[in-house]
Amino acid sequence: MAKARIAEVGEDMTLVTYGSAVGRCQDLTKILANDGIFVEVIDLRSLDSPSIDYYTIGKSIQKTGAVVIVEEATASQGICKTIAANITEKFFSSLQSPVICITGKDVNPVSQALEVLTTLQDQEILEAVTSAARRKK
Repeated sequence: MAKARIAEVGEDMTLVTYGSAVGRCQDLTKILANDGIFVEVIDLRSLDSPSIDYYTIGKSIQKTGAVVIVEEATASQGICKTIAANITEKFFSSLQSPVICITGKDVNPVSQALEVLTTLQDQEILEAVTSAARRKK
């Protein structure tokens, strides 16, 4: 399958994502860079579990020591937890902080006003990356 693509180069954090979240995460790297956190964004490009490019992910983690996985799907319906488990198993000795998953919430939005509370939020991604970056230092 498709090899993962490094969408942004950075040395402080690895951010693994896919689909429409890639562009959002790339935009957020500019905000994080203003705070001195330089994030490497990896676009998985393939979600087939056996085909996920752990080589590219691992090379990035060896460089940065920390990873945040971002997906718009809910935790119960997505692949974030599987990827996190595989990363922990394969690259534990390179991790300087726990793997963090940021996903949509496992609830159904019942109104447009409440939808904002259940979907992936930029502020949540920023807080997770900043928290992980601080933990590894």
